Amino acid sequence: MSHGTAANATATEVIELGPRSSMAQRVADALAAKILDGTYKLGERLIEADLIKQLDVSNSVVREAFLILQGQGIVVADPYRGRRVFNIANKDEYVEMLINRVALESLSASLAVQRLDPESEQKISQAAARCRSATPTTYVQQIQLELDFHKTIWAAAKNDWAFKQLNQFFFPSFSLSTKNYPAPALDTESILRTFVENEAAPDHWQGHQRIARAILNRDAAEARKSMIFHILAASNFGDLGGEIFGV
Repeated sequence: MSHGTAANATATEVIELGPRSSMAQRVADALAAKILDGTYKLGERLIEADLIKQLDVSNSVVREAFLILQGQGIVVADPYRGRRVFNIANKDEYVEMLINRVALESLSASLAVQRLDPESEQKISQAAARCRSATPTTYVQQIQLELDFHKTIWAAAKNDWAFKQLNQFFFPSFSLSTKNYPAPALDTESILRTFVENEAAPDHWQGHQRIARAILNRDAAEARKSMIFHILAASNFGDLGGEIFGV
């Protein structure tokens, strides 16, 4: 299956997973963006030889990029079937993943309050401001804003184990290919418009401003609650907040 000549992996839209210091990282970023926007589907096999040709890079670069993506939970390796895009088999599996993500994200929000330092305070404030002022034109741009904001909170929590686990949950949660599990997926234009509207409303559960304000005000209970409903409301599972998390 051809997905365009991404030789231009460095020229195509990318989502930044880490410091862009190598060709392998840039290739990983570009492939991640294509998985995120649904170009590569859940469970789709990624054929090394095809990617080498499409991206015009060496096999060692592609293999290193695969390792980066495996570390993020975006690509999975099977000794008999090769490498594939992550897969979510059904709605129940999606819900279980969501519950684990909410548990760790809400813990991180609470810890961020307890461990907030001036540097973290500034980064959270800046990330929230970027979300509020941005007008993303593509889904990948929107998710980069999401990732940047959430990572500032994970970092502020100073819990390396939670940070690593949340990296594993992020892409499966946001890939367009998984959005039909909680509800029929909106078209991209509607998703982007909703993002801008939510950020303009300072108390909207699905925006980021309420979470940032709670953390910066050092209100751990409100930070936890805001994070829980931020994630669950966006996934149409708001009822789980009371059933499982007691808020």
